[in-house]
Formats: sequence, structure tokens, C-alpha cells
Amino acid sequence: MVGIAGAVNYNTVFTVNIPNWPVSDGYAIAEICNFDSFVFINDFIAAGYGVSTLKKQDVTHVGATGEAYHNEGPGSVKVVVGPGTGLG
Repeated sequence: MVGIAGAVNYNTVFTVNIPNWPVSDGYAIAEICNFDSFVFINDFIAAGYGVSTLKKQDVTHVGATGEAYHNEGPGSVKVVVGPGTGLG
């Protein structure tokens, strides 16, 4: 999987941040490179997967601090914040 800025539809993405860049097609990349698969996912989705792997030592608290504010596990809440595609 590769995270990329932009809307990913049917494993293709049009990168709005890069003028004159062609539509990127993950299926075509897999075929050209002789990969079993090549999958594009939105960069914020990739960041969401990444944040789910954070451990206590990886976290910097913003605002209130303390043990009560750091909960790990499948039911814990995590947030990924950023400007989004087109603002870079």
C-alpha cells in the first residue's frame, strides 16, 4: 500500500497538488513492475493506520496531560489532523 494525497477511486488517483501529473493507476503500476499488487490509499487513511501503531512513548500530549488521557487499545480514540489535499 502507498499513501498518496488525493481522492483514490478504483485504485487510481489524480494528484491535484502536482500540475501536469498524469492519473496514477495502481493496477497499471503492478502490471508494469510485475508486482502481485500495488494499492493506493489516501494519505490521511495511511496516517490513520500509522497512528494506530503508536505506543505510550511515541505520544506527546497537547493540552491536559496525565495517565488518564492516554489510553491504548482497539477502543481508544485517535485523531489525525492536517490541512488536506490542495493546501500544500
